[in-house]
Formats: sequence, C-alpha cells, structure tokens
Amino acid sequence: MESLAQLELLCEKLYNSRDSAERAHAESTLKCFSENSDYISQCQYILDNASTPYALMLASSSLLNQVNDRTNYVINYLATRGPKLQTFVIKSLIQLVCRITKFGWFDDDKFRDIVKEAADFLSLASQDHYFIGLKILYHLVGEMNQANAMPLTLHRKIACSFKDQFLLQIFQISLTSLHQLKSEVPDDFRRDPLSLALRCLSFDFVGCPVDESSEEFGTVQLPASWRPLLQDPSTVQIFFDYYKVNDTCVSKEALECLVRLASVRRSIFVEDPSRTQFLSHLMSGTKEILQTGQGLAVHGNYHEFCRLLGRFKVNFQWASNSVYYLLSLWSRLVTSVPYLKGDTPSMLDETAPKITEGFITSRINSVQASFANDSSDDTLDNVDVLQEQLESLPYLCRFQVAISCQVLANAMPLTLHRKIACSFKDQFLLQIFQISLTSLHQLKSEVPDDFRRDPLSLALRCLSYDFVGCPVDESSEEFGTVQLPASWRPLLQDPSTVQIFFDYYKVNDTCVSKEALECLVRLASVRRSIFVEDPSRTQFLSHLMSGTKEILQTGQGLAVHGNYHEFCRLLGRFKVNFQLSELLSIEFYGEWIGLVAEFTTKSLLSWQWASNSVYYLLSLWSRLVTSVPYLKGDTPSMLDETVPKITEGFITSRINSVQASFANDSSDDTLDNVDVLQEQLESLPYLCRFQYQNSSIYIINIMEPLLQAYTERLRLPAPGDANELSVIEGQLTWLVHIIAAILKIRQTIGCSQESQELIDAELAARVLQLINVTDTGVHAQRYRVLSKQRLDRAILIFVQNFRRSYVGDQAMHSSKQLYARLSELLGLNDHLVLLNAIVGKIATNLKCYAECEDVIDHTLSLFLELASGYMTGKLLLKLESTKFIIANRDSFPFLEEYRCARSRTTFYYILGCLVFMEDTPVKFRSFMEPLLQVAVNLEATADAAFRTDVVKYAFIGLMRDLRGIAMATNSRRTYGLLFDWLYPSRMPLLLKAISLYADEPEVTTPLLKFMCEFVLNKAQRLTFDSSSPNGILLFREVSKLIVAYGSRILLLPNGTDIYGSKYKGIWISLAVLSRALCGNYVNFGVFELYGDGALADALDISLKMSLSVPLSDILAFKKLSKAFYGYIEVLFSSHITFVLNLDTNTFVHIVSTLESGLKGLDTGISTQCASAIDSLAAFYFNNITAADGPPSPAALNLARHIGEFPTLFPQILKTLFEIIIFEDAGSNQWSLSRPILSLIMIREQPVDQQQRLSQCFEKLMSDVARNLEPKNRDKFTKNLTTFRHDFRVKNIQA
Repeated sequence: MESLAQLELLCEKLYNSRDSAERAHAESTLKCFSENSDYISQCQYILDNASTPYALMLASSSLLNQVNDRTNYVINYLATRGPKLQTFVIKSLIQLVCRITKFGWFDDDKFRDIVKEAADFLSLASQDHYFIGLKILYHLVGEMNQANAMPLTLHRKIACSFKDQFLLQIFQISLTSLHQLKSEVPDDFRRDPLSLALRCLSFDFVGCPVDESSEEFGTVQLPASWRPLLQDPSTVQIFFDYYKVNDTCVSKEALECLVRLASVRRSIFVEDPSRTQFLSHLMSGTKEILQTGQGLAVHGNYHEFCRLLGRFKVNFQWASNSVYYLLSLWSRLVTSVPYLKGDTPSMLDETAPKITEGFITSRINSVQASFANDSSDDTLDNVDVLQEQLESLPYLCRFQVAISCQVLANAMPLTLHRKIACSFKDQFLLQIFQISLTSLHQLKSEVPDDFRRDPLSLALRCLSYDFVGCPVDESSEEFGTVQLPASWRPLLQDPSTVQIFFDYYKVNDTCVSKEALECLVRLASVRRSIFVEDPSRTQFLSHLMSGTKEILQTGQGLAVHGNYHEFCRLLGRFKVNFQLSELLSIEFYGEWIGLVAEFTTKSLLSWQWASNSVYYLLSLWSRLVTSVPYLKGDTPSMLDETVPKITEGFITSRINSVQASFANDSSDDTLDNVDVLQEQLESLPYLCRFQYQNSSIYIINIMEPLLQAYTERLRLPAPGDANELSVIEGQLTWLVHIIAAILKIRQTIGCSQESQELIDAELAARVLQLINVTDTGVHAQRYRVLSKQRLDRAILIFVQNFRRSYVGDQAMHSSKQLYARLSELLGLNDHLVLLNAIVGKIATNLKCYAECEDVIDHTLSLFLELASGYMTGKLLLKLESTKFIIANRDSFPFLEEYRCARSRTTFYYILGCLVFMEDTPVKFRSFMEPLLQVAVNLEATADAAFRTDVVKYAFIGLMRDLRGIAMATNSRRTYGLLFDWLYPSRMPLLLKAISLYADEPEVTTPLLKFMCEFVLNKAQRLTFDSSSPNGILLFREVSKLIVAYGSRILLLPNGTDIYGSKYKGIWISLAVLSRALCGNYVNFGVFELYGDGALADALDISLKMSLSVPLSDILAFKKLSKAFYGYIEVLFSSHITFVLNLDTNTFVHIVSTLESGLKGLDTGISTQCASAIDSLAAFYFNNITAADGPPSPAALNLARHIGEFPTLFPQILKTLFEIIIFEDAGSNQWSLSRPILSLIMIREQPVDQQQRLSQCFEKLMSDVARNLEPKNRDKFTKNLTTFRHDFRVKNIQA
C-alpha cells in the first residue's frame, strides 16, 4: 500500500462500487488484512488515522477475523472515538471485543472484565457512551449464547460460566436502564435496554438450543438466583409500561419479554402464593391490554400478544377438560341476557357467535384430523364426553340478543379482598355516593343525556356494593336486602335522594332511565332497620309509591322492554321490604293499588312480551294476599276486588297462549321446561286460594267445555282436525298444572283446610274425570303426539300433589268431606278406589309409552314414590291393578327399548319393594319364576349360540332385572331369599357370560353392575349365621368373575372409545372387589390358611387392571378415579401385606398415585388417599419404628422399599403440609391430619424448620405423645388447626 488515501479509495470501491470487476479487484487487494496476522498493526493504524467509515469497517472486520488479545485497545477506542462513529462501525467493533472475550474466557481473568468495563460506559455523563455500554452487553450476551466456530463442549462451558457469573447482573442492568429511560429519552433510545433484557431472557440456560424455525421455545429455565427479581412486581410491570409506548418495535419487544417471563419454570416459585402473585401481575397487565386494545392493530404486537395469552395455558395448571368450563361460562353469560343492567357493552353479541362458529368448525375439522392421524379415540364414541361438550352449545346457538354488562375479575385472596373492601366501604363509599348524587343534581339539565350516565352508573355501583361480604349469584337477579350502613340514614331520609332517580327516569335516553330504575330497585330493597322510627320509613315508602304511581298513570318509558322489566322488579320489592299495613297507611294507597292491578292485568295480556317480568308482579300479589290474615285495623286493602281479576287474567293468558303457540309454530313451549313452568306457577296458588270459591268456579267454567269437547272426540271414528285436538290438549294441560299447583300448597296455606276440601274435590274431580278419558277411543291412538305426552305428564304431577294430601290412612280419616264429594261426582268413595285408578293410569302409561322416555320416567317416579311409603306400599298390595302389573310385567313394551334400560332397573326395583313387603318366600319364588325360566334357557344354550343377539339381549335384561331386585333387598331376610335363589345354581351362568362376552361392554356392564349391587353390605343385609360359609362362598364367586373378566380385558387392544370398551368395566370391577373386601362378611384369613387362591387371584388381577390404566386417564375420568382410589384405600387398610410384597417400582408407583390424588380437587378422593397413606405410615411406625420384636417379612419389604426411595415419605409429608397451609382444606382437614401425624412419628429427624416458624412447629407437637392412639390423633388434629392459622399469620407478616 503506497498511502492511506489509496487504501480508503479501495475500501470505498469494495463497499460501494457497482462495477463487479472493480469490486473484485479491490477485494483481492484488501484480502490480506483479514487473512494475515501480520497486518494487525496496520489495522490498528487504519483505525487511528483513517477518516472514511469504509476503511474503518475494513479494519474492524479484519480484526474480527484475526481474534487476539486486543480487547483493551478496542474498549479504549470506543470510549474515545465511539460517539463520533457510525452505528455499523460501532457494532463491528463491539462484535470484535465480544468475540475476543469469548475465545479468551478461560485463558485469563482479564477477559471477564468486559462486564465491568461496559458498566463503566453507563456511568459516563455522555448519553452516547451510555448506549455504547448497553450495546456491548447486548452483543456479549448474544456472543455467549451462540457456538460460532467453537467446539460445542467448550462453548457450553463458557456459556455456563458466563450465565452463572454475569447474566443476572446484566439483566438487572437492563431493568435499571429501562426504569431510568422510561420518560427521559426518545422512543428510539428505549430499544437498547429492552433488546438487552430480551436477549438475557432468551439465553440458552440448559444447553438445549431451540429450533430457530419455530417460535416455540418451551419453558424458560431461569436459575433460582433470579427468583427475587421475578417476585418483584416492578419486573413485570416495566414491560407492560414499555408496551404502551407508541413505537411498534419497542412495544413488540416488550411483549416478547413478557412471553418469556410467562414461560419461566413453575418450580422457580417455592411457594404457591408467590406464583399466584406473579400470575396475577401477568393477568392484570393482559386484562388492561384486552380492555383498551392499545397496540393490537399492529400485526406484530397482535401476534406476540396471542403468544403471551397462549403461555398461560402452557405454563400454569389448567384442568384437562377446561373447554367445558369455558363453554359453560359463555352459556351462563348469554342466558343472563334478559336480566342485564347498565349500558356498558359486554361484547357478547360479537364474541358469542364467533365462539359458536369456532366450536362447530373445530368439531367438523376434527373429523378429518382424526382420520389423518389414524386416531382411535373418537369423542363420538364416548357418550359422556360428547354430552359434556354439547351441554352448553345450544345456549350459544340460540343467542341473538344485543346486550350490555361488565365482567370484573379479581385474583386477590378472598380474605384480603374483604378486608380492603370493608375498609373502603367504611371510609369512602358514602362520600362517593354523595358525590354521585351531587353530580346528578348539577347535571340534571345542563348537559346532553350521554353525560348523565356516568354519575348514574356511579350511584348504581355504590348501591350494588357487597356491604356484608356475601356475593350474590350473578346468574340471578335476586340480591336480597341491601344492607346499607347506619351512616347512610340521613341520605335515605332526604326526599331528594329518591326523587332525583325518578327525575332521571323521565329522561328520553333509555339507558339513563333503565339505570335510574335499577337504583330505585336497590333503594326499595334497603334493610328495614335502617329507619329507626316508623314515620321515617313511612315517608320513604310514600316517596317510592308516589313516584311509581306517576309512572303507572303516564306509562312513560314502559314501552321499552328494559324499563318495563326493571319497573316490574321495583313493584315486586314493595311487599318484600314493607308490610301490608305500612302500604295501607299511605293516603293514596287505594289509587296506587288500583293502578298496579290494572298494570298487572295488561301485562298478563302481553305475556309473550313480558314473560320474564310478570313473575315479579305475581310475586307481589301473592305476598300481599298471604299477609291479609295478619292485617290489623279496618282499612280496606282492596285486594278482594283486584286479586280475582289478576287470577283470571293469568289463567286466561295461559289458555290463550296455547292457540298462539300453534299459530306461530313455536317449538319453545313453556310446558316442556320444568323450571320455567314451576316459576310461573309459584305464586298463582296463593292468589287462587285467596278467593278460592270464585277462582275455582272460573277454572271449572273454563275446563268443563274443554273436557266436554275432549270427551266428544273419543266417540268419533277419526281424530278430525289434529291441530284443534292438540290445542284442546294443550289448554287442558295448563289447567291440570294450575290445579296441581293449587293442591300442592294445601298443607302450607293459612286458611282452614276443612273449608276448602270441597273445592279441592271439585277441581280434582275434573282431572280424575280427564284421566278416564285420555286413554280411551281416539285418544288411545295419540301417544306419539307431543301435546298428548304433555297432558299425561301434567296428570302425573297432579297425582303426586294430590296423593301427598289426600291418600293414606291418616288422610282418609281427615279428608272425609273430600271423599264424600268425590263419591257423589265420580263414585270414588275412599282412597283405595282412588289409588287403584292411579295405579291403573300408571299401568296404561307403562304399556303405551314405549317410545317416550320422559313420560316413562315420570310414571316410574310416581310409582316409586307410592311403593316407597310404608302405608301406601301396603295399600298398593291390596289393589288389583298392582297385582296386574306384577303378574304381567313382561308385557310392557318399554322393557325391550334400549333407551329405557335404566327405567327397566327402576321398574324391577319398585316391584321388588312391593314383593318383599309381603314377607313370604312363596310369593318371592312365584315372582321370580319368569326370571328363573329365562335363566334356565340361557344356561341350556350352547357356547356357540350364546353370542347371538337374542341370547345377548335376554341376558342383558336378566341382569338389569336382578339388579333392580337386589336394590330392593334392604334386610337380612330379603337378601337371603335372593342369595338362595342365585347361589349356587345361577352363578355358572354369570361366569359363562362374562367369559364369552368380555369384549362387549353392552353385556359386561349390566352384569358387573348387578354384582356391584349384590355384594354391597348396605343396612347389614349380608349377615350370615356364624356356622354359614355363605360369605366365603360369595367372595369365591366374585373372585372367579373378576379373574375371568380381568384376564380377558387386559388382552384386548385399545379401541376408539377406550373408556367405554375398557375403563368402564375396570372401574366397576374395582368397585365390586372393593365392596366385597370391606363388606365385613368374609374372614379372608381362611383363604391362605387352606391354600385357596381366590383372594390372591382377585387381588393380583385387579392390581394388573389398575396398573394398565395411565395415571393421567385415572385422574381424567371421575368415576374411574373414585373406584381406583377406593380400591387402593381398601388394599392399604385391610390387605397391606399384599401391597408390601410387590416389587419396589410397583409399590412406589402406587404410593405416587396417592400423592397425585391428594392434590386433586375431589374431597372424597383426597380423603381416600389420606386414609391409605395413614395406613401405610401407621404400619411402618408400629412394625418398624416402635416395634419390640423382630420385624415381619412384610415389614422387611417395606423397609427395603423405603431404603431404595428414602424421599418417598418426606415428599408426601411435604405435600400434605402444603395442602393444609396453602389450600382451603375445609372439611377434609381432619382426614389429612391423620397421615401427617403418622409420617411425623416415623421420621428419625424433626421436621425442617425456619427460625421464624419454629414456634409453630413446637405448638404442632405440643402434648402429642409418640403413639398413634385415637386420643393422641385427636389432640394432633386440634394442634394442626392452630398450626395452620399461626403459619399463615407469620407468613403474611414476613
């Protein structure tokens, strides 16, 4: 090189020339600087003297390739000339320094001074030096995190050393810089500390580099030394603050940092509260972003924010079936639409349809994915899972209403929340409410309607405050009494408080008027005791009545549905919070009650429009009439004139609704919804019985023509107009429901029962007459018609209510007037004749409704209710209709319907109850004769023909019948009859069936469920004589069945529906064996003594079945988990020797499943696990720790297991303490205390204690002796409660 100027010219050509030949010539000429180490000094000369950036770039990049000990030189160069250099030159020089540092990391400690030297840049006054220091640290972290050309092993050693010594310090520097630069510099300068923080969080902490083609990086394995930073709320908050910056690059990198923070390993938080606090900060920040939507219009921000939300599920525990709860949430939200208050948009009208579409699309796409993945586990094969997934969807599909609401979420612990809420209520809430009232007065006429909403919403929120710490069910509108503090009394006594809300109701804005009514509803619900004197309460009531009277007179705003609904709620609160005498004391009561009656009557005529609102009006009237008997004074209540009109209006509206429903072809009928029907009829009976004579005449006058028309139809050769007949049936159905509701409250009504019996008889006679008509002539051909099914369901409800009041020996003697009148009208002179008619209707329904499961279930429910009562059961046995049912039970078609399989079991349970009441073995054998014939035919069937459909369904029916009969055996005598019938003759049939049909759950499930019921020792029914071997013989048969089933089911491959094909049979088998093992009717020592392998075989095969199910599946299926842990509990409590004789790995696996069960949410399962662990620990204590003699073989096995896994017991003890201390153990605390004491007793060293908690542990063992006697256990349980409280207090103080 002749001169520096020539070199600078070549460098410019190298980087800028468009002539390829010229650029190639420059490259070949300058190549020596990067390839020859002799040119290092020339590179330094160029850096010192060159003026063009391209020459400087050549020198720095050449030095980068010629790595050597030039760190100090470059650092000093950056310090002196760095602020004047171009950005890309600074970057190249810093990369040079970082590369030199990495390669010399283990050669000399001076290479590690770079972090200190970079920090020195930060302390300089120049802003340029500050950002050079940040860039040095940024590139240093990046250099240490990539292997480059260095051997991978050496790279990992250097990276680990750097991580352990400097990475946390660098991350702290980045956080400090973020706080310092938060508002002092332009957005561009904020990127450097944010990029540095992101690079620190992206470091490869465990030496498993992530696939860079994917965004997924798994869990961020931060070292434990980082824990204090994560527990500091400002660490998370600073990134959320930077997200709010307008620079999209800054906000995107802030979100990337949050994604990595949300991905830190769960175990870095030693205690659950700290993890919960960290999660709370993340959720709070994301909630704010979701609320404001800031920055989400930028695709990069949107994408990273979605990743952040996605990490919540990845890194924080959610239940495996979480989607069910999400869909349940959405369904509850949309079903609350009619009751929404306020004008804040809830977004449900936009989000719910998307969720619905997403669910349907996901289900459609899952079919293709299932075939593509060749999946054998299809939801369509699992009825329970399918039903669970579809349970909430219909409500989302039907959602078509625009709504508004606001959902608040608070992750704060409930106790702390209540303390803060109470403090806020006592100090500020009244002041805030006064501010809202002042604002309402000031803004009454000065501003547009939109501005008035804010103070009104504030007032509503104050009145809706949870004053007593009892949050109301948000799915319901009922909030009870508003418990305002006494300090609010002057405001309520001020007439302007109520008046301002009535004034705002008159505003044309519907949102304002609706919120004003909501405030009035809450004011009308304040506790009575807040008014010390009656005059002040009367004055308050007068203002409310005056305001509502004006609205009733003008009708202003009531054409708006929201206002109408809230106004009905306001009227409904008058009788809830005020007495009838107080209402009468208001001078304009007569005018007011007349207006309310007129308003109610009009509302009843517009039932379809106001169906959800009229409930409150009827509730008001029912409360008014029930208060009349307690009314003092002679002031007329005017209820005698108004209530009959309202009653008639209700009945008329229901009758007319049937015709309207058919005209509109509506598929949503109130008669099909039991809850809505019950709600509508809840208040009517009190109104009817207030003027019972007039109401009954009105009902009869409506019913008689309908009954006559219905009776005339049965004589016609053809049904005629089917729609007209359906309308008649629908109208009769409403009348039957109304009469049933009236009879239902007979026992609770305040009027004399004798004075109303004759009227009850008149109404009941019409329904009983209808029963005689419904199943004759043309009507006997309409069992598949929906209106006929509704009518029969209504009749069954009537019969249930009528029976409770008027059927039975005592009712017969106390209801002579009713039966005398029924005898005159229908010839039913006593309850036996009436009961015979009822049972006849039951028999008809069972015979004719084979395809309507709903009617069959209602009918059997009534039949079971009759058979379960002692007196009515005895009466049933005297009836010819009952004898007909028992004798011809095989003639009922519903028994052959697969959909009515459960009903078949219920039917035989009822028959069994009736048969066993007679207490005669002859009757029992006669009853069992048809079943015996079926069993004999099945036994005679060859194995080759046994798998035909005819044989299969005959056997399934037999098992369901026997299970129902077994359920009816509630005494030693009745069980003995069934046992003698079944053993030994019929048991080979069961073994044969389970051997041939092991692969068909359709057969094995009813068989195993029958055995599950048969071996259950309820009410001590399995009590045999001391000389009887029946208990042992029964268990041997159980063992044969379990072994036969288990040995075959284990060999079968997993099908598409693994629960239905395998798991269901396994859990029922475990339940059978568990009940047999703990039934206390078998001396199991006999089996080993006489060399009988029944017990050992059953335990062995049952354990194999249990171990064949993965723990995740056990925990996923509720019934399976209950059966599994119940079985394990029985093993540990009664057959622990069998468990201890297992190999160590199997033993440890079983104990580990117990620990998993302890952590579950099901209290019953955790109790079973605690009992099993207590049995194990107590065995260890009694046979090893406190044993006097030589240990038994089982004790030696246990010692060997624990010796190989010494952390087994300490880990379980740790889990138990965590549950007791950090979770709400509730009713389960007593059960959990038992294994804790046992585990403490077997520890050779005391429990690890922190100094500040030593007193807590001392109190825990205070006065506790070193034994496991019941008295000692109770003392420890008491101490544990104190320990839990003290620990939490000290933890909070710390």
